[in-house]
Amino acid sequence: MDYNYFLLKSGNGDTMKELTSYGVKDPVALMEAFHEIGQNAIINIVETSAAPENRKQLRTWGINAVAQMVGKAPNTIRSLEEKGAISPPIKDSNGRKQYTLEIINQIRDLTNTRFTRPESSEPIICSVMNFKGGVGKSMTSLLLLQYLAINGLKVLGVDLDSQATLTTWFGFIPDIDLNEDDTLATTLLEDENDITRVIRKTYFTGIDLVPANLELQNAELILPSLSDDKIKELGSPLKRLKLALEKIKNNYDVIIIDCPPNTGALTMNAVSAINSALITLPPSMPDFASFIRLTKTLQRVFKAVKPEELNFFRILLTKHKGNAAANKLDQLMRKLYAEYILVNHMVDSAEIDNTANALLSLYEKPYATNSSTYRRALEACNKVNLEIFDAFKEIWER
Repeated sequence: MDYNYFLLKSGNGDTMKELTSYGVKDPVALMEAFHEIGQNAIINIVETSAAPENRKQLRTWGINAVAQMVGKAPNTIRSLEEKGAISPPIKDSNGRKQYTLEIINQIRDLTNTRFTRPESSEPIICSVMNFKGGVGKSMTSLLLLQYLAINGLKVLGVDLDSQATLTTWFGFIPDIDLNEDDTLATTLLEDENDITRVIRKTYFTGIDLVPANLELQNAELILPSLSDDKIKELGSPLKRLKLALEKIKNNYDVIIIDCPPNTGALTMNAVSAINSALITLPPSMPDFASFIRLTKTLQRVFKAVKPEELNFFRILLTKHKGNAAANKLDQLMRKLYAEYILVNHMVDSAEIDNTANALLSLYEKPYATNSSTYRRALEACNKVNLEIFDAFKEIWER
């Protein structure tokens, strides 16, 4: 097909425009053209800023930041370096030593400052969920995964959303880098042991990922219509993910599941597999009204899949504008739902949007940034994630 059929030259460069004024002569061909052109644009963006492994790298830290992270004096770190007990740090363009997260974890292990989940405790399996899009669900998943990894934990991200936002943030182009067999589709529809094959290492030390792409939608459609013989062979179609995670959960401290914004079979599988849940909710009236309807739906979902007792259930206020309207609704929701709402909230920050547009996160900004907007957003993010991490530690230590 000649996709130039859909392109007209303008003074601003190539712009997409169908040859009819408002209608579409051939919607199938138009969507095919949209996909082709958009896919090429994404490839160019990701190859420039954030592609797998060799194209995307985790930030590094200076010695003073490392000392704060491990709770030891800089001289202790220098001593370990002089003895050859840790890998040599790299140097930046200014000749200053920079330490990777892998080296930082080496320091933690040598100085016994790395948090270790008690052996008798169960890994946290937490779904980040809301049945409505645009509420900060995937960004919350990303930032929580990265925060926990920065603090020395071994974590797994499970992208159950066929839109694959979380997957893209980790540098994978869903429909280019990944085939259908690279998602959970086979795991859910045929063999729960297949999950070990689809887990991918990421550029971010301590984080593994089960990626997604549009092919995962097939599992969403097929699972509810499994034949009786297939159900006898595989078990409940709503508990396939639970069986799969049982195979690998002890390799991790925390598993974060980024759920799709619906109540389909994939979300039902997530709910059946979890022991923790985090609801993302912006303090706006439309989102609050949607949340009220969500609770009724969640009641039916929990009743249908009968999950085990939840060790952790909290609501995180996201995209908080800090204005009078948001603060008023914040107060109302806290009055209604009390301690089930986390004390801290995620701010609505241009810095978060800017990093997301660059396929980065607040934890991937260069070490030398001096932006006050960045520091405020990072402080809010750290407070949220620390509150969650402290809750996880309290659960593990019971």
